[in-house]
Amino acid sequence: MAIEKFETKPVNLMEMVDKEFLSSDILADGEERIYTIEGIREEELVNEKNNTKDTKPVVYFKETDKKLALNIVNIQTLRNIYKET
Repeated sequence: MAIEKFETKPVNLMEMVDKEFLSSDILADGEERIYTIEGIREEELVNEKNNTKDTKPVVYFKETDKKLALNIVNIQTLRNIYKET
């Protein structure tokens, strides 16, 4: 059996992150950011791990075009901040 050789090149993993959504890499510089919630609406998003569609709440902000898809931890955090029961 022959071993196939292939060329490799450096990959910038952060370039592969979805540019449409906020991610922790924007906080890596340590600069504080304050965003104002403009609205929240449900959107159908594709789960790239298993290629299924999920409906999730998505937050829109006034200060950026980037969105934040909410998971259960983010939802609970927002509920605690705004004292929602």
